[in-house]
Amino acid sequence: MANAAKRKGSAWETAIVTYIRAFGLRAQRIPAGSEDDQADIFVAHEAWPAVQAKNCQKFELASWVREVNQQALHASRACGVVWVKKRGTTDPGGGYVIMDGATFMHLMGAKRET
Repeated sequence: MANAAKRKGSAWETAIVTYIRAFGLRAQRIPAGSEDDQADIFVAHEAWPAVQAKNCQKFELASWVREVNQQALHASRACGVVWVKKRGTTDPGGGYVIMDGATFMHLMGAKRET
């Protein structure tokens, strides 16, 4: 892989998959360039969100969350999250998981009162 950014991104995706598997879940990377972009990582549990991995210097929260929410629709998931690498560590447990408020409420099992 000649592109350094792609190499960094692939390494971070692999680290996240390995981390998720350590919890006994089935997870895999989604190949780049699939017909409908369905995020970067698929977890074989219907309650899991679509997971987009980011290993970047500059955080672009609004565009990342917008992108992963669209990817969640393509993946038939209720929501999506962005798992961002924290500088200085390769441990996904030390990274950041970013989402919008609606996703947070969904993951917490909250139901809107009507």
